[in-house]
Amino acid sequence: MRRLLLMRHAKSAWPPGVEDSERGLEPRGRAAAAAVGAWLRARGEIPDAALVSTARRTRETWDLAARSLFPEQEPPQARFLDRLYLASPEEILAALREEAPPESRTLLALGHNDGLQSFAEALCGGRAERPADARAFEKFPTGAVALYEIRGDWADLTPGEARLAAYLQPRDLA
Repeated sequence: MRRLLLMRHAKSAWPPGVEDSERGLEPRGRAAAAAVGAWLRARGEIPDAALVSTARRTRETWDLAARSLFPEQEPPQARFLDRLYLASPEEILAALREEAPPESRTLLALGHNDGLQSFAEALCGGRAERPADARAFEKFPTGAVALYEIRGDWADLTPGEARLAAYLQPRDLA
C-alpha cells in the first residue's frame, strides 16, 4: 500500500505588480504550512518523496511543511515541476504517473486549485468514508491536505481506485 499526500499551497499574498507564479506566502499561510507539516508528522505521514509546482508559493509551502515534518533531519529532495503549476486533473495524474519515484511509498504532491480539488475527488471516485473528509470535494482551501491509500505502482495510478483516508483544512487545527 502506498500513501499519497495531496496538498494545496498555503495562503498566498497578492502584492500589486507581482506575477502570479512569483507570489509568496502571507504570514497566515506560513503558519498554516508549518502547522500542517506538524500535523502530518504527528500522524506518522512522512513523505519519502515530494513533487512540487515551481510557483514560489508552493515552494515556500514545501519548505515550511518540510521543516515541521523533518525537524531533526534533511527532508527528501523535492522535485519541482513546471507541469504542476495550475495543472488540470489530467495533468496532475500524468505528472504523478510519470514523475513519482517508483520506490516511493509515501509521496507528497503540492499544487494549486482548481485542478487539485477536481483531482482529489476523481482519485477516489468521490467516495469518502467519513463525512468530514468529503469536504475535500466541496472546497479544497489553501493549505488543505488529503491523504490517500493507493494500491499498485505510481505509474498505474487510476482515478476512482484510491481510498481517501483523511482530509484536513488548516482551520481544523485552530
